[in-house]
Amino acid sequence: MRCLTLLLCLASSACGVTSAPAAVAALPEPLEEAAMEEAAPPVFPASVASLKVRQSTTVRSLPDDRSAPLGVLAQDMRVKWRGAESGPGCERWIEIEPRGFVCERMLEPSRQAPFAIELPRLDTGAILPGIYGVPLGRHRQFRSLSVLLKFREAVKVRGRSYLKTGLGKLVDSRKVRVKQPSTFSGIFLKSPEAPLLPFAWARSRSSPRGPIAVWSDPEDGELLGVLEPRATVPILGQSEDGLWARVAEDAWISFDDLHVARMVNTPAGVGPGERWLDVDLAEQVLVAYEGQRPVFTTLVSTGTANPTPEGSYRIWIKFSEADMQGDAGDHRYSVSSVPWTMYFYKDFALHAAYWHDNFGDPRSNGCVNLSPQDARRLYQWSSPEVPTGWSMSYATPDAPGSLVQIRRTVSAFTDARSPPPRAPSRPRRTAEAIAKSR
Repeated sequence: MRCLTLLLCLASSACGVTSAPAAVAALPEPLEEAAMEEAAPPVFPASVASLKVRQSTTVRSLPDDRSAPLGVLAQDMRVKWRGAESGPGCERWIEIEPRGFVCERMLEPSRQAPFAIELPRLDTGAILPGIYGVPLGRHRQFRSLSVLLKFREAVKVRGRSYLKTGLGKLVDSRKVRVKQPSTFSGIFLKSPEAPLLPFAWARSRSSPRGPIAVWSDPEDGELLGVLEPRATVPILGQSEDGLWARVAEDAWISFDDLHVARMVNTPAGVGPGERWLDVDLAEQVLVAYEGQRPVFTTLVSTGTANPTPEGSYRIWIKFSEADMQGDAGDHRYSVSSVPWTMYFYKDFALHAAYWHDNFGDPRSNGCVNLSPQDARRLYQWSSPEVPTGWSMSYATPDAPGSLVQIRRTVSAFTDARSPPPRAPSRPRRTAEAIAKSR
């Protein structure tokens, strides 16, 4: 979518050793130089167990406010430290765990143990970190502006229901159309029960919510039955014209009713075992790899009027939540607190979409929409790593982000350079096929 080593104050003692008489040969050997040095004074008193973050602050790669940022450490987290150094922009920089430097004035010594939580914060069993909805009626300031807001929680005041914003403002729940998040989730390919690639999700391009017809033959076969949308089937072969997939012995489904997850070659620049992502625009399918091994796959929604750019990119920044604004055709939109956002090229990102459940169909303004569960899973799996308690993280030259490959499978339905083969005489649209069989 337009969608920071300890300042070692070492007091070295030059311990002179006088010559001993020959009779005193049993005296121990002189101590090694390192052992003779006095222990460095602690950065903080022994009573300090952690450092509490006063407010959200940038973590720097070096003890220098001009050094590259690594990310943002959230307010109220309590971190461990490794040492301290002086440097430009701060009287003393504290090196924190797991990495980076934070200016000491942003930290407060604490007797409490270190503490950090995953961001965005999720309640037990929740899919999203809050309640999301569309303001209705007079809350709509511009008719041409689509607004989606995040609310912290639902409360009752004097018997009436309200939604509370992050700033504590109450909004009458009757004036908000709450969005119910998709519960769709992709498939882990590491488990023994997982399907082998290639396989497909049954979902019609012409009637996405309709049933999928299964035929005994691509040409004049009988209707064997129907599948529910997003059922998975193996791809065992295809017809000569490339329009039909064999999904079982004498069982066929039109490729137009399938979204196929395929194996692809590892792109140049990907190291052995490195994590990377392949997004197929034609199939609206994402496959996550570790080196040459596919480990996860799911359905996505990519750009429509504003296409998702084809090419190979690397995730350059991640946000636990990001506000997004832009133009989609003739109307503007403002979307609040989009969770698990991973920018891979300019302002194009992979991110959760809490406002629809059309994964498998193009829908976005150029970004790669993921279901909330899938977005969280890929946010945690991909690089750059976002340490617990951080709200965002940058890729660095030493730790580049995961590669994202955006491409399009060429098939009879997606090759714009030539028309598709002639369709069979029997209706290919599922709804029509089912109706005809009755």
